[in-house]
Formats: sequence, C-alpha cells, structure tokens
Amino acid sequence: MTRGRRILIVEDDRTALNVLKETIVHYGYLASIAGSGHEAIEQAKKHDFEGVLLDLGLPDMKGIDVLLELRRLHPTIPILIVSGRKEYEANALAKGANGFLLKPFDPRSLEESMAQWFGKP
Repeated sequence: MTRGRRILIVEDDRTALNVLKETIVHYGYLASIAGSGHEAIEQAKKHDFEGVLLDLGLPDMKGIDVLLELRRLHPTIPILIVSGRKEYEANALAKGANGFLLKPFDPRSLEESMAQWFGKP
C-alpha cells in the first residue's frame, strides 16, 4: 500500500478546516491540521510535510510571518496560500509562497494546484 503525500493545513476557521481536510483526504493526500500560526510552526519543527495549505488570516500571528518561518524551517517545501483577500496575493508570492488560491475556490482548482505544487498523491 502506498502512502499519500502529507499536507499541513493551517486554517483557524474550524468549518473551513474540516472541509479542506475532508477534500484533500478524498483526493488521496494525508492531512495534518493546525488551527493557529504557532501550532503550524511547532508541527513544521517536528514533522516533514510534502506541502502546506496556509490561510493568512490567523488569530495569533500574521499569516505572512507564518509563511516566512515555514520557509526558513523548510526552504523548499511548496506552500499554497488560501485566502479570501486577493490583495494579499502579490505580497505572499513575493515572500515565498508558491501559489495563491482565492476563497471561495472551486474544488477542481484546489486539486489541480495541489497536484502541480505537491505532486499527485
């Protein structure tokens, strides 16, 4: 049995987090979750992930700061931003994000972006 690619989902909205988790598990990925920036950073220190889905609107720290810290810890890990704020896209990409998905997004767009940046499960 092959093991799927392990993806870290960083999202503070519990409903959105559960939908994302169920969706990517359906695609064949393994999902780990973090509800805050600090939790995401702690998980990134302890585990290797094949990709990160990162919401920028986090309660405890700026999403861009989480992006920078994840990039410092794992310089080559693909990081996709999932945000409802289009105006954050240019800055996120300039700070090291690989891609940007504007919420709400089509599940097909998510699957295609994940396959492009994280590889197929």
